[in-house]
Amino acid sequence: MLDDWTLNGLVTADQAQAIREHEASRLAQPVQPAAMHAAESSSLGTQEPQTRSRAQVMGEVLGYVGGILAIAALIALGASFWEAFGRWGQFALTAGVTAACVGGGWVLGRGESRTARRLASFLIFLGTWSFGLFVAVLEPPAVLGGSQEESALILMLAFSTGIWWFRRTSLQLIAMTLILALWVVVRLSMGDSLIEPLDSGVTVGISFLVLGVLWAVAAEFGWIAPPTTAWALGSLGMVAGVELVAIGFESSLANNAKGVLGVGLMRASAAAEAFGVVLGLALIVIALWRRRGAPLGFGAAAVVLFVPQLLNSLFDDSLGISLALLVTGVLFVIMSVVVIAGQAKMKTARVRC
Repeated sequence: MLDDWTLNGLVTADQAQAIREHEASRLAQPVQPAAMHAAESSSLGTQEPQTRSRAQVMGEVLGYVGGILAIAALIALGASFWEAFGRWGQFALTAGVTAACVGGGWVLGRGESRTARRLASFLIFLGTWSFGLFVAVLEPPAVLGGSQEESALILMLAFSTGIWWFRRTSLQLIAMTLILALWVVVRLSMGDSLIEPLDSGVTVGISFLVLGVLWAVAAEFGWIAPPTTAWALGSLGMVAGVELVAIGFESSLANNAKGVLGVGLMRASAAAEAFGVVLGLALIVIALWRRRGAPLGFGAAAVVLFVPQLLNSLFDDSLGISLALLVTGVLFVIMSVVVIAGQAKMKTARVRC
């Protein structure tokens, strides 16, 4: 190689000879003890993280299994032997599980390890629901003209929101959102529908739709964290809300199938399904525009969910429409793959050129 470099003028003959002498002297030197010690230390250093990693994995597994077993046992005791423990025994059981999960999670969450933080998030998530059982034992008085169930959910919501304020993890945001959704369902399902003669599912669905929009907007502006989880929950709330509205209209139609009201409910159900298709397309556009993965998945799911329902409402199970839609969808998928793959190949070819 050095001879070729010399012939091509890359190095001079003296430089080539100096390189040969340097390499020969370097290879002739024995391995120094310090180098051997460094290699040994490096080898030991690679084993210690593996040992710690195994311990962390075992500790994480024990935490997951222990938390799940504690909650499952608490539910099993509540279903079969709850009255046998008495009021103070119930307090002790629910408070003990809550303190263990939330307290242990809070301590682990203060560490720097990802394993510890992940386990901490899970334990606090379980502790939030255990706190709900504790509140149920507490039997809080009804407030704002509601029921004890509503009061318990309000206390749970305050508890979960307070924890989320200090530890903004995905699981805690999910817990807070689920509790809020449960409160909406309990609140709006009490008694008759707020919009007569519609089924209560319509009002619940509209509430979920509004909450989903608020969650998505808050996620986009950074008011709720983590934003990806908030976007996913918001998208789910919007899609589920529209579906509940459509189901509510159909349920109302079953009870009021005659006359002008029945025709109006039928059109309202089809309009809700059409809105679901538009919502799905809008979520897909927003996902591509803002580069968000969550609305893309839920938008596609909404289109798949509402298009068959809309076709069923408009064309009364027309076979030709469904087959045409199927062929069109497959062609769109093929075109999408061809276009995206072709663009990728074109970019690769340009880079090589």
